[in-house]
Amino acid sequence: MLVQPSSVISSGVVSSAIGYAIGLPVSKFFDSNLRMRLLISPAIGLGIFGAAGVSIFHLLSLTAINLILTVLALFAVTLWLSKGSVDPLLRSPTNPGFSWLAVAFLLCLLPTFAIIPQHYAESAGVGDPIWDHAKIAIINEIAQNGLPPGNPYYSQVGTPSRLIYYYVWHFIAACSSVITGASGWEADIALTGLTALFSTFVVTWLAVARSRSSNAAWWVLPLLLASSLKPIVRFVSGKWLDTWMVQEYGLETWIVQVAWAPHHVFSGTLALIVIMTYIRILHCNANRDLSLAVFTGAMLASAYGSSMWAGGFSLLLILPMVGVLSLSDVVRAKRLLQVLILVLVTVAIAVLCAGVLVYEQVAILYARKAAEFWIFSHICRNGVVFRRAWCLVCLAYT
Repeated sequence: MLVQPSSVISSGVVSSAIGYAIGLPVSKFFDSNLRMRLLISPAIGLGIFGAAGVSIFHLLSLTAINLILTVLALFAVTLWLSKGSVDPLLRSPTNPGFSWLAVAFLLCLLPTFAIIPQHYAESAGVGDPIWDHAKIAIINEIAQNGLPPGNPYYSQVGTPSRLIYYYVWHFIAACSSVITGASGWEADIALTGLTALFSTFVVTWLAVARSRSSNAAWWVLPLLLASSLKPIVRFVSGKWLDTWMVQEYGLETWIVQVAWAPHHVFSGTLALIVIMTYIRILHCNANRDLSLAVFTGAMLASAYGSSMWAGGFSLLLILPMVGVLSLSDVVRAKRLLQVLILVLVTVAIAVLCAGVLVYEQVAILYARKAAEFWIFSHICRNGVVFRRAWCLVCLAYT
């Protein structure tokens, strides 16, 4: 239960260094303002490193030396693909000030407090989000045994022990653990805080760049804390709307989600960047788009590899819709063949980086069989008890 602040800080420094080393050369595609590029560089860099690193370390042993050499190699590749003049996506005339940066940093420390053990005499306690951070075991598994990871939760003689999960975010945390010697818990705390900070940076960059006003950065912070209006509606309307309102889930605040499931927030941040680069590929006839397609493919793979929901199913719906809506403009500009080539390059790089993850997840269809089970719950409405049955189908080991 002992967490060393020095190990948390060193893990955060290593993850930030990886993000900036790989992401800073690529950020020139997104903005011409260097200070604004510093905001988006770490998310881009970790997005490129994540899935690409997973593929590489299925072939190499996960050691500190191999990690450093891999980061240097990816830095060299991104530097080479980004050399020369680039027409950036946006040209920001201004940027947030230091005071905003200090407030944002302090705000992004809050999600980490929920997973830091608080000691009381001879005992210790943690916040509710630690329930989802039981995946710290994945970080330890990768750091200790490399890739592909075994399942740290379930093992049965005669059955495959390989972990079937989207673990790119946990791989990034494991890399900082390997280099610094920090525990999986300490690496998890560090990357949770950085995920909160980097996701805030990306949204702030977009707000400031599009509004062309540095004051937009301050509006981002309270908006990150906004959530569903359902509690307010229920308070005003009383119970008569309960029948028509979805009970299970609503829109939750950013600070709740980043504390509970930072890998989903990381994936959503990359999904936002991927959508923007995809729109540029469709509509902008700019030089160096082939390099941007390569970077987009790597980030797309990391978005999927960190969350099958935020970066998988959501993008699977959004990107084809955007393509169809943009088709008339692409045909009118006589760029159909060029766009087709760029999209194919993006898909090829995404498959190359995420191929091992897809293979591992598809393998579940052959190693397990479907099993059906029922969950019964009772709901009381206006004094009447209703019995609700949920039929769930899971994939159990054969």
